[in-house]
Amino acid sequence: MFPAKALETIAARIEGLPEWLRPAAYGAGLVVVLTLSRAGLIVGPVLVAYLLLKSRSPWADLRVGATVLFLAIAGGALGGLAYGAVGRRVRNAFPGGRYLAGIVSVWPYTLVLSYLRGIVDDVPKPLWRWLTVEEFAISTFVGVLFGLVVGHSWFAPDTADESGSSADETTAA
Repeated sequence: MFPAKALETIAARIEGLPEWLRPAAYGAGLVVVLTLSRAGLIVGPVLVAYLLLKSRSPWADLRVGATVLFLAIAGGALGGLAYGAVGRRVRNAFPGGRYLAGIVSVWPYTLVLSYLRGIVDDVPKPLWRWLTVEEFAISTFVGVLFGLVVGHSWFAPDTADESGSSADETTAA
């Protein structure tokens, strides 16, 4: 896992960005941290060494890997931008707003995943293409499904008021 000091430094830099850009930076940063902490530090160097030694076209395979990583980071940034532009506004706008905010935040990332699947298929598809109806439908289904989970778990309504005490403490006093 990342050292706490590094995460604090990254968070401080993100907080220094304009408010509209922070969700995108956090979305991209989340993908980077998860990738590096789960696979990048251990599996990544082994995979690169393996490709350099065993692949028929190691540079082409490394390029595909870099493209996949870049698109995953871009998907996280798009999800953050979508949250900043729309999700933040609908989150508390109505009773189910947090679920819509989750869907709005996750769906752009699932669309990018459809492009990633096209890159790593047995018969790769061009990166700059329109999604097929099937890819769009699957992305939408997965975006709604995981968006509801994200909306429920990440965007729960705050029970604390401005002074930091919970609603239960203020009514008991």
